[in-house]
Amino acid sequence: MLNYVVRKQLEKMLSWKVGVITDYSVSVGKSAKYMYKWLSDQEWKIYLRTYCGADINDIWQSVDEMCSLFKETAVWVAEELQYPFNAKEAENCMKFLNAVKNLPKDAKEINI
Repeated sequence: MLNYVVRKQLEKMLSWKVGVITDYSVSVGKSAKYMYKWLSDQEWKIYLRTYCGADINDIWQSVDEMCSLFKETAVWVAEELQYPFNAKEAENCMKFLNAVKNLPKDAKEINI
């Protein structure tokens, strides 16, 4: 899920930011390999922190980094393109994710 679903959506959002910055005149490349050229140093460092090892705590930290960077970028892109940003939906997504993150190992359901 982390690399094949969540990362792909983060890369898509970041590529939209690059598109806004460059007036859609460049490509970030396959698997966003050239994206670093248009992101700030801070954004690129955060993006690199989304890669992790196999430790469950490291994985969750990567998910948190991805979600934070996605939201920050989505808010920026929405403002630039004059699209609405649904802050309530973003908040609810994070509530659900944190509920899943904190589930006991023997949980049979999620109560939010």
